Amino acid sequence: MIGRSTGLNNDGSRPETTTNAPNAISDHRNVPTVAVIGLSGPDTIKGTEGVGKSALCNRFVRSNYGDFFEDHISTLSQTDFAGSPVINSDHWLYWGEGELENGTDDLMHGRTSHIRVIEQTEFLDDETFDTISSGSLSPYAKRATKTKLESRDKLMYICKEQLGLETDFDQRVLPEGKASIDAFIVIFDVSPVPHRSFDKQIDVLVPILTNALKTKKPVFIAATKCDHSDGNGQRALQKMLQRKEFKAMAIPVIEVSAVANINVIELLSLIAHTVDKCRCKPKILPYSEALRVQNERRLAIKRYYSTLLRELMPLNEWPAKRATWKHLKTRYNISHHPHFDQFVATFGIKAAQQLYQQYVDEAREHWMQTKLQSHLPRLHNVFLQLIGMERVWDLEWSQAAAIIKAHPLYDEHFQPLGNLANEFDPAVVVDRGEVDSRLPAELLLSADAQRSFHSYQKAVEKEFRRERQEEDFVRLLTECSQVTPGCPLSDVQIFLQGSPAFDCLQFNHAQQVYDHYQADLIRKAELDFTELLLEKIQLFADVVVARRSGGSHNRPLLGLEEDEMIRIREILQEDLRYRQLSRLFELRDKMISEYACFVSYPLVQNCHAQARCTDAVVHEAFPSQFYRTKFCDKSSSSIISLDVAVIGRDTVASEFVNAVRRMEGMNGTIDCEYGLVKIPCKILDDMSVPRSGELSQSVVILIDSLDAVANAQRFLSSQRILFPPIFLPICDPSHFDLLPSLHLQANQLAESYAGVFIPSSRDFDEVDGSLQNSSDELSPLFRKDYVARILSSVCCSQLDHRRVDLRVQFSLMCGDQYPLGSLLSGIFTKCSPAVQSSASAGFATVDIGLSNPKRAVRLSLRVCAYHSWLLNKQVQPIHGHVLVYSARRRASLAHATAAAQSLILSAPASCKHAVGQSILIIAVADVTDFFNDEDANALLTEGSELANRIGAVFVTISPEGTDHGHSVAYMEFFERIYAIQQHLEQLNVAHLEKQLSEALNTSSNSSSSHDRNWMLLLGCVVSAREGTFVFHTTYHHGTHKQVAPREQRLSVCVMPNNPTLENLIREGSRLSTSSPP
Repeated sequence: MIGRSTGLNNDGSRPETTTNAPNAISDHRNVPTVAVIGLSGPDTIKGTEGVGKSALCNRFVRSNYGDFFEDHISTLSQTDFAGSPVINSDHWLYWGEGELENGTDDLMHGRTSHIRVIEQTEFLDDETFDTISSGSLSPYAKRATKTKLESRDKLMYICKEQLGLETDFDQRVLPEGKASIDAFIVIFDVSPVPHRSFDKQIDVLVPILTNALKTKKPVFIAATKCDHSDGNGQRALQKMLQRKEFKAMAIPVIEVSAVANINVIELLSLIAHTVDKCRCKPKILPYSEALRVQNERRLAIKRYYSTLLRELMPLNEWPAKRATWKHLKTRYNISHHPHFDQFVATFGIKAAQQLYQQYVDEAREHWMQTKLQSHLPRLHNVFLQLIGMERVWDLEWSQAAAIIKAHPLYDEHFQPLGNLANEFDPAVVVDRGEVDSRLPAELLLSADAQRSFHSYQKAVEKEFRRERQEEDFVRLLTECSQVTPGCPLSDVQIFLQGSPAFDCLQFNHAQQVYDHYQADLIRKAELDFTELLLEKIQLFADVVVARRSGGSHNRPLLGLEEDEMIRIREILQEDLRYRQLSRLFELRDKMISEYACFVSYPLVQNCHAQARCTDAVVHEAFPSQFYRTKFCDKSSSSIISLDVAVIGRDTVASEFVNAVRRMEGMNGTIDCEYGLVKIPCKILDDMSVPRSGELSQSVVILIDSLDAVANAQRFLSSQRILFPPIFLPICDPSHFDLLPSLHLQANQLAESYAGVFIPSSRDFDEVDGSLQNSSDELSPLFRKDYVARILSSVCCSQLDHRRVDLRVQFSLMCGDQYPLGSLLSGIFTKCSPAVQSSASAGFATVDIGLSNPKRAVRLSLRVCAYHSWLLNKQVQPIHGHVLVYSARRRASLAHATAAAQSLILSAPASCKHAVGQSILIIAVADVTDFFNDEDANALLTEGSELANRIGAVFVTISPEGTDHGHSVAYMEFFERIYAIQQHLEQLNVAHLEKQLSEALNTSSNSSSSHDRNWMLLLGCVVSAREGTFVFHTTYHHGTHKQVAPREQRLSVCVMPNNPTLENLIREGSRLSTSSPP
C-alpha cells in the first residue's frame, strides 16, 4: 500500500471526498518532490491513448481500488483550464503526497516517509484539440524538466469529476504554492499503441531525457504498461539507452504496471533511497518475477478473505449461521476486519460481494445434496406406489419421471420445486416450527434418482443382451457369402435360418440390423469401386480424348453415350469390385458417368478425395518460409505495373474490373508472389480496340454465352497479342446448367489460341442453384480465390519468362497416404525462396545450385494433382515432370503411367526421347514393402519397368527417410533436365538461323534496288529461349554505311519444323523491306 484510503462506501459507491487521503506533512519531515514526465500532446503525437503518466501518479498517492481511476483528463475547456484551481492555468498537476509503507522504513534508514508527486502534461482545447496556450508556453521538453515550479493556491488533483466541483472533494493546497523537483521519472510506454510507433515515442523522449539529465537530478525510467507489452517495447527502450548520449549514464529502468499495481511502491522506495543518498537501496524485481510475487500476494489476500467467510459462517453450521451480505457487515462486523479491508482495497467491494455469493452458492449446494442423499432410499417406495412393477420394465427414466409428475398422488409424496433451495438461502426466512416430511422435488432431477431406478437398471441389462445378439448377427452376415451389396434380407433369409444368431432375433429387429449392415457394406463397395475407376484412368482418358478429337457435336456435355458406356463396362466387368455392385447397377453406372465427367472437367470440389484433394492441401508440402509474408516492406520494394485488357459483355466486364479493384490494398497495389503490383484493367470495345499493331497487355476474355465465344474468335483473329490470352468461363448462379458448356467452350478456345484456361471455382448448390455463403465473395460472379488465380496467371505470363530457368511440375495422386512435406523436403533443404511464392496455390520459385555445370539456377516448382493437367493443354513449357505414386496403391501407379504416356505421345517424334529423359518417377514406399508386401513389390517393379521403357529416372523414397537421399536424387534430376534443355536450345537456334538466313537471302535477291533504299545486311537469331526470338538487323543506305540495330520480339515455338516458322520468315522479309526506325 502506498497511500491510505478508506476504499468505497458500504453501498459500493465511491466516496465523494477522500478524507483519509494523505494528510499534511509535518514540517520537520523531509518531503522530496518527484516530477513524472513523458510523451504528451494531441493524438497525432501520443496515438490513441496516453503513456500512463496519470495512472502511475494515481497509483503513487492513492493506490486503493476505490481511489484508483484509469481514465484521467487530457482535454479541457478554456474555462476549466483558467478557472479551476486544480489546473490553475498550468500544464502540470499536483497529485499530493504518497506515503511509504511502514515496512519500507526498515530498509530505508533515511528521513523520507512521504513523496510529493507532480505530473507534467499538456492539456488540449476541447474545441480545437490543440495545446491550450498559457502565456509564453515553452516546448514540453524544456518546460517539463524545470526544477522550480510555482502556482499559487493550486489544489491537489484527484479525478476528472473534480473540475467544477472542487468543494465536493478533499481540498489540499500545494504547500506555499511552490515545488522544487528532486527527481524525475521519465515514462516509456512499452505496450503497442495504434498510430504510435516506438520510434516516434523515442523521438519525443530523447530531448526530454537529455534535458532531465542536464538538471543533475536523479532520473528514473519507468517502463509502463508492462502488463500489455509484447517485448518490442522493452527492446526499443534498450535501443534508445544504447545511444551514445545515454549509454554511460546508467539510468535505472523499472518495469511497472499501474493498473496491476506492480513495482509501483518499489519505484517510490527507490526514489526515496536515492534522494536520501542511502547506501542500501532496495532491489527491484523484473516484471515477470514481480508479477509472480504480486499474484501470490493477491491469491493470499483472496484466500484470507475466503477463510474469514468460512470462519464466520462454517459450512457444517450453515443452516444456523448463514447470513445475508447486509447482516454479515452488521452482525459479524466484517467491515472492520483487516482481511476484509485488505481484500476491498485490492479488489473492490463488488469483488468481495461476489466472493461471498460464491460461498453462499457452494454452501447451499452442499447442503441440498446432503439432504437429497438422505432421502434417496425412500424413492424405492415411490416407484412401487406411483408406477408399479408391471410397468417399470418397459420404461426409461424420463418416461418414469413424467409418469410420477403426472400422478394424482404426486403432491402427497413431493414438496413443490424450489422449497429445498429456499431452505438454505440466507435471504429467505424459513419457519422452523413446521416440519415437512415430503421428499424434495429436486430429487427427481438428480442423477442418483436415475441410478436408483430399478426398472431402468433392468432395461440396461436387457439392452446389453440385445447388443450382444446384434453383434452375433452381424458376424453371421459377414460369414455369409450370399450377402452382397444391395441384396434384400428376404433373398438371403433362407441361408440364415437355423442359426441361433438369426433365430433369437425378431424379424423387425433383424431387418434393422441388416439395414445398418447393408449401408456399411454399400459404402465400402462404393469406395472399392471408386478405387477401380481410378485404376482405369487410362480407359477414361482414352474415351475423353476420342470424344474431343472426334469432333462430334451431338454427344452430351455431361455423361456418357451408350456405346461409350458399353465399352467401359466390357473392360470393368472382369473385376470383382465391378460385379459386387451388380444389384446396384444404377448406382454403378452413375459413378462411372460422374467419374467420366470429372476426368473431362476436373473440378477440385468433385475430386474423390474431397477435402484431401492434392490441389486443396498442397500447402502442406511447403515449409513456412515459402509462404507469402503477411506484411511487406512497401518502401523497399518497387511497384510493378502490369496492364490487363478485358473482353466481354459490359456488365460482366465491369463486375470483373470492380472485383480486381476490391483486391487492391494501399496505394492501389496488390500483394502477389512477385511483390507489389499495380494491375489497371481496361475494358475493350469496338471503339477502343486498336486497328493495327500489337496488344502489349494481358487479355482476359470472359465467356458467359455462345455470343461471347463468337466475339472472342472474331477478336483473336484480327489482333496480334503478345501474351497468352486468358479464358474465363463465367456462369450466373441462376443458370448453373450452362457451366459445363461454358467450360468446354472456353477450354477449346484456350487450346486453339494457345491461351490459358482457368476453370470456375464457383461452388453452387445443384438443387436450387443458389450461391453458398462465403466470406471471400468479391461479387456475385467472382470469388477472392478465383480472382487471385487470374491475377497470378497475369503475373506469370508477363513476369515469369524473365525470371525462371527451369520449370518442374510435381504430380501427385489425390488420397495417397504419405505426408506431402516429406516428399519435397529434399529440395527445400538445398534451396532458398527466390520470390514470395504462392505456396498455398502449389507454386514456389526457388534458387538452387547445380554442381554439373556449376551454376545457380532459378527453378519454378509446381505441385499439383494428376487430374489438374492430364487432359488439359500446358500453356507454358514444363522442362521436367516428377511423377509420384504410392507403392501401396495401384490407382496411384495407374495415374503416373497415364501421365507418362500422355507426355510421350504429345511430344514430337524427334523429341520423344528427350521428353522421356525429362521425367522422374518416384515410388513412395517403406523399406519393408519390397520384401514383405507382394502387392507393393509388384507395383515397384512395374514402376521401374515403366521408367526403363520411356527412358525416365526411377527412384524410391521412404516417407520417413532422411532428406539427404531425397536431395541427391532431385539435384541429379535437375542437372539432367538442365543439360537436356541447353542441348535442345542450341539445336533449335542453329536450325532456325539456317532456315531464316536462306529465307532472307531469297527475299533479298527477289527485290529490286529502286523499290528499296534500305537493304538488310545481316539477319540472325541471337537468342531462342522459351519461344522468344530476338533479331538484330543492320542497314545500308546508298553509299553511306549506317548501322541501325534494333530488336523485334516474335513469339514462336522453339521446336524445329514448326509451321509457325513460316510466320517468322515472313516477318524477316517484312523487316527487310521496311524503313529503319
